[in-house]
Amino acid sequence: MREQRRTGREEVRNGEFEAACAEALAAVFVEGRTLDHAVTALLRERRGWDVKARGAFVTAIHALVRSWRNVWTSAGFPDQTFLSPLALTRPRFEKICQLFAGKRIPRRGCNVPDWLDSTGRSELRDLWLQVRAAMDEPADLFLRVNTLRATPEVALAALNATEHGCERAGSALRVVGRRDLYGARPYKDGWVEVQDVNSQRVAPFLDVKPGMRVIDACAGAGGKSLHLAALMKNKGRIVSLDIAAWKLEELRRRATRAGADTIETHLISDAKSVKRFRGTADRVLLDVPCSGLGVVRRNPDIKWKLKPEELDRLRALQAGLLRDYSAFVKPGGKLVYATCSVLPSEGEQQIDGFLAENPAWKLEAELRLHTGENGGDGFFMARLKR
Repeated sequence: MREQRRTGREEVRNGEFEAACAEALAAVFVEGRTLDHAVTALLRERRGWDVKARGAFVTAIHALVRSWRNVWTSAGFPDQTFLSPLALTRPRFEKICQLFAGKRIPRRGCNVPDWLDSTGRSELRDLWLQVRAAMDEPADLFLRVNTLRATPEVALAALNATEHGCERAGSALRVVGRRDLYGARPYKDGWVEVQDVNSQRVAPFLDVKPGMRVIDACAGAGGKSLHLAALMKNKGRIVSLDIAAWKLEELRRRATRAGADTIETHLISDAKSVKRFRGTADRVLLDVPCSGLGVVRRNPDIKWKLKPEELDRLRALQAGLLRDYSAFVKPGGKLVYATCSVLPSEGEQQIDGFLAENPAWKLEAELRLHTGENGGDGFFMARLKR
């Protein structure tokens, strides 16, 4: 094992680091894989790399993808070809990685696709330049303390007793030490969950109380369902819905670790499969599918892969989900509509359109958190009352 680790470091010194970065770029821009999946697969094949080399690789490849348009033009390639399939070749990826992998990347001009820059300027006007600049910064890593298992003070002390050092960031914890937390005892014991500091604002915005019946209508792997269970002190009922069975399976695993006993999962197979939930919920959380432009710092490949037609599809989907799932709320109940997008067309404008067509509903409150605010991701949330 020692020889394997030593060989891994030697291979990194001899150019494997740059080769791995080039392979990751090809996976993202040619094969269409997500950056997270590409990085995970590449590191799985390089078990001989030590912790320092693995961390440097993750940082370097995220920086390259985050600054892709700047990287491309700084390497001497024509700006108009930075996303052209014919131009995205392995030799060019290798040249870019030799020049910039793990090194300072020049900043110049617009570092998003032109169509997205135009959309951002149209929707956010002068604020867009600030948001666009924040997208180019690396993301901090935050934790949510699971109050079903530990207090913030106990969790903070436990993490600071290890190399996974943290500091308080409001009610969240910001990781300032090692970032590979999944083997850390506080994580394995369910004391903490990885969740952005601004994402942690969504569940409390729903105004839940112990004993309520709550529906998380687009639960995914359940980060916000888990937060709701903690806020409700494990009293009541949370129904977590999603169209992906594997996500609900992951939610069940996480709920067991977190000690969240009030969560039940339900697979959405068709409209009839959720018909029985109409008019049954005190609260509904609708964290809709969106462009993800608020989490670009964390998933930088999003801004290069998003297309105008996909954004149009998502807007139509959001309006339909808001219309359909609002029917789950009891009279007097409340719904929170949330997105991790920076665009008003996925947030404020969706709420305005819904209220114009549904006079039985009223807006109680809304909150816009821009990328970089509190050090976190971009989010929009609105609380509606029936």
